[in-house]
Amino acid sequence: MRFLGVSALEMETDGGMRILVDPYITGNPSCPITADEIESVDLILVSHGAWDHVGDSIEIAKRTGASFMSPNDVRALALRQGLPKEQIVGTQPGATRKIAASGERGSVRVRATVAHHTSFITADEDVYLSAPPIGFVIYADDVRIYHPGDTCLFSDLKLITELTHPQVLLIPVDGVIPEAPKEMSPLDAALATQWIGPDVVIPMHYFSESKNPEEFQRIAEIIAPESQVLLRPEGWFTYEPSRVKFL
Repeated sequence: MRFLGVSALEMETDGGMRILVDPYITGNPSCPITADEIESVDLILVSHGAWDHVGDSIEIAKRTGASFMSPNDVRALALRQGLPKEQIVGTQPGATRKIAASGERGSVRVRATVAHHTSFITADEDVYLSAPPIGFVIYADDVRIYHPGDTCLFSDLKLITELTHPQVLLIPVDGVIPEAPKEMSPLDAALATQWIGPDVVIPMHYFSESKNPEEFQRIAEIIAPESQVLLRPEGWFTYEPSRVKFL
């Protein structure tokens, strides 16, 4: 896995399947690569219609032929911008879809989850479609990665945990516009981490100068000490499943 800043995550499975989540790359000051450097992708997941989550997703999907999963408003935008409908994988909260890579690079399962936020697409300053945002639990090899998108703290995070038992969690701790309202505070994010109990947690969705990731780490180390915080991780890192394997 490689964290690309804001909410963007790049993954490669043991079999070689490549996945992008919320690939906001162009214009992202925290991203270490350019969109053109991404040459091969099998699956792109977009949690909602905000510009810092849709990012380069549609252009990369058109260029690489990647499967594309998103809420319906982002799907409509992708179709409007010329993404072939054959690449789009429909979903809704609670649904689990299996997506296979081309060649012999394996497959993953992706469960869409509820996220409490807003999602809308604009064109010419007019809103033309909105839809409920979603999050994703990605089942890759023996690892479950939970990317909840932008969400506030809500009690059904406990139910999602009971159903999926994530081992790797990304959790929003701020916003990308300093003066804008925040979905989760560092305390909210640390409490979510306590509820979910991942082996590894990565704070996400913050602007470069934000101190919230460090504040999140401080609180999480107190109330969720068994979860390792990867603070502003740089470069590729790997995760191996813990001894407990949930089926």
